[in-house]
Amino acid sequence: MQCRIVRGLLPALALAAAACGADAGADAGAARGPSAAAVARPDAGAVGVERASANCHAVADSTSSTNTARYDYRNFGHYNVNFDDWGPDPGTLTQWIAGPSCWGVRTTTAAEHNGVGSYPHVARGWSLNGTLLQALSTTGFPQAPDWTTRSGLGLQVAALRKAHVGWSMIVPQRPNADNRVSRWNALMDVYFHALANPPASAWPPQIDLQIMQMLMDSPLGHQAARASGYFALTLARNHAFVKTISGVTYAGVIDSAHYHQQGGHTVTLMATPTMYTDPDAAGLLWGRPSMTHDLGGIIAWLAAADPLDDRGEPIHFADGSTVHAPVIDRSLYLSAVNAGFEIDFGTPPDDNQWTTTDFWVAVQDEADGR
Repeated sequence: MQCRIVRGLLPALALAAAACGADAGADAGAARGPSAAAVARPDAGAVGVERASANCHAVADSTSSTNTARYDYRNFGHYNVNFDDWGPDPGTLTQWIAGPSCWGVRTTTAAEHNGVGSYPHVARGWSLNGTLLQALSTTGFPQAPDWTTRSGLGLQVAALRKAHVGWSMIVPQRPNADNRVSRWNALMDVYFHALANPPASAWPPQIDLQIMQMLMDSPLGHQAARASGYFALTLARNHAFVKTISGVTYAGVIDSAHYHQQGGHTVTLMATPTMYTDPDAAGLLWGRPSMTHDLGGIIAWLAAADPLDDRGEPIHFADGSTVHAPVIDRSLYLSAVNAGFEIDFGTPPDDNQWTTTDFWVAVQDEADGR
């Protein structure tokens, strides 16, 4: 479960922070996922067992399971596939799972409701789902459950040598004309905590690094071309920067949203092309369906003082002040990498389904891919 008030910068029509916190607390003590006895604990050196398939749908038809409870999950080695119907979705949300590199979701919610209602996702590392942490940890629960380090994360930023993330997907492609087709984003949520093994109650994290690999924006007809759509307007109004890391270019903002502890930051990066950076090319559909992100390079850039953009100029916070101190402190720990779909609505037959066809996280000496 990744509890959200309104994630991904979508317009505010959502749960209050107090309700969100109460829900997270309830999840920590409720048996919403498999019991500890029912979940096979991975070997210390194991990696995820599923590989991407060019025929992912066919694989899923024969081998998939279905999550039904709002905070249910399925464990695959170092990875968990989570239902996370936290809103819940106003309609019916259905998830099928063949593995962390082959799973999908569909919704019957076919009209705009001005907010995200779910975040079905795959994750490596920490979770605020207490049931999951208890089931997959061998020691330390509830104050310091060791699942985060057992999954291969809980890595201190100062000691991080490598972190690469690959994600491929099949998503709705039809333009969101008149905001009646689909609205969603494909979000990687990367968390940093002060402890290597945080408790389930450690929400929000110290740093929330959001990487939107793809999104379908909502049209706002009164705007100028370079600010056409909600997300483009968000970038235009919050002192956005453009930064390229290992060949991937992102448009980003810092602290236009606040999903972090006091003294921390929320960083939002949107993979290009975007309407903000490429108004003649992107339209309402941003990003690319298959990418490898140099997460370690992004972290190193944000962990340095006086970070510069692609023009060699200082970057700014959303309030316009210049970033001088490191955004990510090197004493913090990389605790979780999540990747999933924040869904507002989608229309059948083809614009209400989202599929992950490959996902992997490679840190330190691990090889890229699965």
